[in-house]
Amino acid sequence: MREFASKGLFDTERGQLVRLHVVRRKKILDEDLLQFGDIIIFNIRHEAIDGTSIPIFFADVAEAYQRGELVVDPDAISYLDYALYQSGLDRSPSVAYSKEYLDSKRLALSRMVTRIPSDRPWLVNPFKSTHSIPINFRVDDKIVSTMIGCAGEMNVTVASLCLACHFAFLVELTDEWVLEVVCTMANRPLEPEAAKILGPFLHYVLCSVILEKEKNPTFITLLQQTHTTMMMSFDRLPTEQNPLLMDLTEMLADNQPRSSFQFDEKLQDMVLDQNVRLHQLLDPSDGTLAAAWWRLAVYSHFFSLVSYDPQTAELSYVFAFSSAAYERPTAVRMEKHQSLLSRFLWNFKGIPEKMHFGILT
Repeated sequence: MREFASKGLFDTERGQLVRLHVVRRKKILDEDLLQFGDIIIFNIRHEAIDGTSIPIFFADVAEAYQRGELVVDPDAISYLDYALYQSGLDRSPSVAYSKEYLDSKRLALSRMVTRIPSDRPWLVNPFKSTHSIPINFRVDDKIVSTMIGCAGEMNVTVASLCLACHFAFLVELTDEWVLEVVCTMANRPLEPEAAKILGPFLHYVLCSVILEKEKNPTFITLLQQTHTTMMMSFDRLPTEQNPLLMDLTEMLADNQPRSSFQFDEKLQDMVLDQNVRLHQLLDPSDGTLAAAWWRLAVYSHFFSLVSYDPQTAELSYVFAFSSAAYERPTAVRMEKHQSLLSRFLWNFKGIPEKMHFGILT
């Protein structure tokens, strides 16, 4: 875990993307010889290998060890080609906008997150790699149907609707009406040829809403603000972002605790559906998603992920809580607050003005 968090493991400028460890069962004179029980550990940066290539990589390593030579196919596709293309893109306007945006909202954001219930204060726990406490649940089919109808009626995406529900959840927890979360949206690479061999890249989107409590705002007001701020944030993104780019992660972290939200619409491309890394990111069924993703989202103490499959109309949630700030009983109690979802949406009868936040009190 310490190795994962280290900034000096890889040097993408000089192409140092692989690290190797050999753990020996016992010392021998011939250091070039491996014995039964010895362990080889490869640390490979994301650009150099994808999930579906791991079995091929292991087979090549075994063959090279047996033959004593490494045979490289000159026609093989290199993931580094796409990594080099990505590294040449100018992200400075997007990064500068994000930093300015965060600085302008810092006070309200800090006030909101410090009021979210936790077992240990957030601010006294530094950002670090930590175990997560994942809480998984699937939304009832009838509620999903109502959500889709609500999104269609209001001409917004399901992602915007789910984010609005997340904002409402934060209002319930904190009684703060100036809200902000860092969102991540999974997306495939822009180039079709790259999309067939690479897993998803992620958009980092900074979304904030300001509600006036004294005006008794409706849920639809929140939904409209959420959709607007999401679209404005996407306008500032020049390209997709690699989730393992440490400079972007550090910029977003800025040593402030925050709640994060992720929405993934499952990709139906058959090639991508067979991608191991894609399933690690998008499939919450066995709970491994939260633990895997937490290694990337180490800057967030509380993380909410929604996975939506448009073909089956299934909607699943994963809440991940940092064990640095939470115990499992608290995490379970907070998950129960998501019953707000049904309370909001069962009230939706095509009459938006009747969906008031009064149900929160």
